[in-house]
Amino acid sequence: MIDLHADDLTISNYADRYYDYLPPNIRKRLSEATDPSAVKYEAWDEALPLVTSREIARDKAIGAMVGLAVGDAVGTTLEFQARDRYTVHDMVGGGAFRLKAGEWTDDTSMALCLAETYLQGNKLDVNDFRDRLVRWYKQGENSSNSICFDIGNTTRFALEQYLQHGPKWMGNTEKIPPVTLR
Repeated sequence: MIDLHADDLTISNYADRYYDYLPPNIRKRLSEATDPSAVKYEAWDEALPLVTSREIARDKAIGAMVGLAVGDAVGTTLEFQARDRYTVHDMVGGGAFRLKAGEWTDDTSMALCLAETYLQGNKLDVNDFRDRLVRWYKQGENSSNSICFDIGNTTRFALEQYLQHGPKWMGNTEKIPPVTLR
């Protein structure tokens, strides 16, 4: 049995013990994936061309954010309830956090932090994004009621570690599939 809190080298060595059990075609792909010179960029990995105008793209982005906030505000009434136990047909508020109609949860607050990061620098700036998340967590920035009333345990832990250790702290990203498949 492996302790998943062990250091990366220990976990990698443990996984390597089972390498020979993989089918040969999977082993070949894994060995190619670990060799940066063997990476072949497929069509799905290339940037897609912008086929709409910037104005249309902007309108779609705004619509997506408004849709997120509205859906979140409607859904907060049912948050943490068993699926299909209750139904709502309007934005009524309430729920576990006793929110007013129109108030959204942490999902929208974090999405707003990310959107502002992209608007600020036209790219993902991880430090800017984390700083915005910290301001939301500590000061309620981007919250519908100026309070961070809900935050997931993993998000809270990551932000606390960032505050304690600074921008070099990234968590255990080696075990996240999209990172390991690069």
